[in-house]
Amino acid sequence: MERGRDDEAIDIMTTTAITAIIHDVDVETLLLLPVDEYAEKYRSPPRLTIPEPRGWDKVYYGNAAFEEE
Repeated sequence: MERGRDDEAIDIMTTTAITAIIHDVDVETLLLLPVDEYAEKYRSPPRLTIPEPRGWDKVYYGNAAFEEE
């Protein structure tokens, strides 16, 4: 945290907690595993994305949301 990397530390802790929940183990047990075993269990959480507009699903942002077509 002194080096300004607190966001990265929180991401690592969150990912470790999610991995522990998925595999039904304690976080401490997961952290004590060798790197190879941890890598086998590790799954990165899915990234949320904004889908492409299709048909009636058009989404307008900013000033375009207030303009008439």
